[in-house]
Amino acid sequence: MLYSIILVFLLWYTIPHILLYFFPIPNGVRRNTHLCWLKVTVIEILKLPVGLLSPIVVPIALLFTKWEDNKLPAIFWWWDNDISINGDEIDSQGRNAWALDYKENAYYAKAPPRSFWARYVWLGWRNRASSLGESLGYEYKGTEFADRVTLGDPLVGRDNPGWKFVSSGPICQLMVVIPLGTRLCYRFNWGYKFFDKPRTPPVGITFSILSRTG
Repeated sequence: MLYSIILVFLLWYTIPHILLYFFPIPNGVRRNTHLCWLKVTVIEILKLPVGLLSPIVVPIALLFTKWEDNKLPAIFWWWDNDISINGDEIDSQGRNAWALDYKENAYYAKAPPRSFWARYVWLGWRNRASSLGESLGYEYKGTEFADRVTLGDPLVGRDNPGWKFVSSGPICQLMVVIPLGTRLCYRFNWGYKFFDKPRTPPVGITFSILSRTG
């Protein structure tokens, strides 16, 4: 059992470096990517124990969280979310899902975004320890965000299979989405998320199966 866990662990952090050679990325950029991803690996390993505790810690934190809150109590900030504990602000119909009177189900849970269950799914499973991850992320220098270079399809996502490679300065990100039938897709996502915010969090997802929508 232990050897199986070690093997999975090694594959999770080794496969991304191999996958780089399946895409037309310039050699110089590829070398920089290896260094970038080694840093991401260190951060992901540091986050791992905190993330594994999320399903246990988050429900405790939610006992001290009110309906109108957008953050967990400060003592639980590692398990908070870099967007909001209530999920994405706008739902699929363009309505404000953070509104206090919004009672429709979130797209990721059969409960309103501010409910105990939806918050548990969002923080305890979908986005584990994301505030800690952001605090360990990369702070843009100068115009690095604006000067980023994208290879592949910049609009790749669950409903738009393909690949994209984004780089700027010392950071980069490779995302690959492969459809699995009409409802599911495989997603690979490694590097730093290029969010337009002062500090961008790392991501290290070698293997994930997701819905084609949402």
